[in-house]
Amino acid sequence: MGEVIALVMWAAEHGVRIVPEIDVPGHTASWSLGFNSSVAHCPSLLEGYVQSRERSPLKALDVPGLRYSEESTVMLAAGVMRATGLLFPDEWMHWGGDEVDSKCFDEDESMRRF
Repeated sequence: MGEVIALVMWAAEHGVRIVPEIDVPGHTASWSLGFNSSVAHCPSLLEGYVQSRERSPLKALDVPGLRYSEESTVMLAAGVMRATGLLFPDEWMHWGGDEVDSKCFDEDESMRRF
């Protein structure tokens, strides 16, 4: 964390803003390793990732209020936002919103019902 803060401070001294991007709801395969209940269930995509270790597959946060509790997914996203805000004091933050693999929605029963 110290390296990130130092980089942000150096950039500010040189007139550069660093705007972080937390790319959700796609690109959340790694989140499933610690917060599995907040990520849509896409076994074929995760299996390919575990076997290859080359790159994270595109996954999607579970839509709040479906299979898992809305509170847990919202709390996870709020925690990431708070932690990111501590490192990047700029008032802007980018949350992605693109590159969601629709195959993930097709594999997850609650997402299909939604």
